[in-house]
Amino acid sequence: MAAPSFREAVKGLVFETFRQKEMIQQVLSSNRREEIEQLFVHSVRTYLQEVLRKKAPQITLSPADADAILCFYSNGVVGMMLDGLNQKNPDIELLAEQMYKVLTGEILFRFGEAH
Repeated sequence: MAAPSFREAVKGLVFETFRQKEMIQQVLSSNRREEIEQLFVHSVRTYLQEVLRKKAPQITLSPADADAILCFYSNGVVGMMLDGLNQKNPDIELLAEQMYKVLTGEILFRFGEAH
């Protein structure tokens, strides 16, 4: 929340995750992987929920829609991070930028318009 912009917050999250890569990979290779992944998802969800509440109070969503969006994005962020952590030479800067674009809607695939 203290980051100067949402872009910088996403970049900070990605860079900090990769700074802790070895420790995260060790924890994920334990028999508690599923529990750890859910902890990551919960942490990201809590952060995104707070961003939505504080930075975009004008957005009104039903509780069911808010829950769906938070579920989708928090699992997506964690999935992108785990994929990046598993790559041999990930482009961390690119990952952070793509994650930002997905979260803000700059990268958007419209299923209804795809044929």
